[in-house]
Amino acid sequence: MLQYAAEKGSMDVLVIAPICNVFDGSPDGISGNDNNAMLFFLRERVERLREAVNLEAGIILTHQTKKISKKQV
Repeated sequence: MLQYAAEKGSMDVLVIAPICNVFDGSPDGISGNDNNAMLFFLRERVERLREAVNLEAGIILTHQTKKISKKQV
């Protein structure tokens, strides 16, 4: 289904990579490790962005856990 939508040019996808570049910590400035802060971010920031772009848009969120060297890749 995704391939069909992409071929027809009717697919919107929002990609946020990595989350730490845009995570604002909620109004209280809490860390992204706090579940409530992350839920606030997803509902109030990401979901509102999707609503503004396209209610049916897909969302891809990535989180960088650690950097690795080219040799490790």
